[in-house]
Amino acid sequence: MNMGATLWENRDRYIRNSPLFDFHKIKTPVLVVQGTRDNLCRNEAGPIFSSLKRLDKTAEMVLYDEGHWQGTWQKENLQDYYDRVLSWFDKYL
Repeated sequence: MNMGATLWENRDRYIRNSPLFDFHKIKTPVLVVQGTRDNLCRNEAGPIFSSLKRLDKTAEMVLYDEGHWQGTWQKENLQDYYDRVLSWFDKYL
């Protein structure tokens, strides 16, 4: 949004500023968690997860029917979220 040019006007700037083009360097397993009603970044989880899987990286994606901030999530979803995060840490740390 603040790139000062469109993708078609300055493609190299977009590539340099996108973490997507460094995903091949990721060595740590990645847990992608997102609320499907997240208005801030709802379109990011899928492409991130797909990119990691195409690169044969260890990744898991979990989607909840929730918004952006966990502070507003339903108790059941919060419990599942924390269980998954702690399980992920136990497995990979």
